[in-house]
Amino acid sequence: MAIVSSRRIRTLGQILRASKASWLIALAAKEAARRIAGWPRCLLVEASTECNLSCPWCEDVFDLSGRKRKFMSADDFASVMRHVSRHVTAVTFVRTGEPLMNPDILRMIDEARKRSLVVTLNSNLATLGQAMIDELIDLAPHRIVTTLISAERDEYEAKQVGAKFERTISNIAAICSGRRERKRHFPLVEVQLIATKTSVKQIDAFRRIVERIGCDSAYVKPMRIDTARDDETYRRIHVDDLPVGHEVCNYELDSAGRPILKCQEVCPQSENIYVTADGDVFPCLFAFGNLEPYGNLISDGWRSVWRGSGLRGDKRRRLRGRGHPMCASCIPSREISRPVLGQ
Repeated sequence: MAIVSSRRIRTLGQILRASKASWLIALAAKEAARRIAGWPRCLLVEASTECNLSCPWCEDVFDLSGRKRKFMSADDFASVMRHVSRHVTAVTFVRTGEPLMNPDILRMIDEARKRSLVVTLNSNLATLGQAMIDELIDLAPHRIVTTLISAERDEYEAKQVGAKFERTISNIAAICSGRRERKRHFPLVEVQLIATKTSVKQIDAFRRIVERIGCDSAYVKPMRIDTARDDETYRRIHVDDLPVGHEVCNYELDSAGRPILKCQEVCPQSENIYVTADGDVFPCLFAFGNLEPYGNLISDGWRSVWRGSGLRGDKRRRLRGRGHPMCASCIPSREISRPVLGQ
């Protein structure tokens, strides 16, 4: 199966085909204005710094010490939306924790939907109850994206500690079937399998699972490595699990066994900005912990952050392929993925 890099385009196509004409016209107009002004396409929102799981392969990446708060409140998110919603076309609720642990997350999804934005929720879907599943279907974010580290139960439960494989798969299936029973177009459900030495041998099993549960698309996603880190724990959990030589791997090893990127292109994060639960703004998802924030959307507002902090110039440099020095050890823009379903 060929490697492709247009997954986002295909998913957007599904969203467009299922949407009303008036919303599409408004979205197209906003997208045209965004491109002319050079504004970011997507606002990545950290809804929570707490997680319901304790995965060694994830826990080691993020240092959450010294954070001011655990959750972004619905009021603060509404404030962020007032500043940003006319400049961006999409909102994605992402790490560092589990967004669904935020008690205000449903209000936040509703707020973003009311502002005619394309809404994506990233969640492990590991501990949902039926009530939450029903509310997600009723609120209808455009996409729900979930990640499996393995398609086999024992390995999944060893690496995604606190989750039960059958329950996670059942929750994904319940969202898919519940949406169809209600004859809703959304949420589209996307499942990604992280490419490790063992999981790349499970692609056929993964395909059978996603076909059985009826999700909309599925793919194998490359693991991201912080090549600047060389401590033994990080190497044992991450580097030693890289499927070097496989088609879905962004890295190769040098003579000393250190991972290096195969390619460097314009960063896929160049059209995004990332706001933490505290309201701090970073130029991309991976800049948190590596750069100082460009300001605070809750206290400073959009104009101050975009024009006064240097964020606008930073984004323009990234679009031209001239990123920050930290970009040299980050994920390349050509996000290799192997489609499994829904392509």
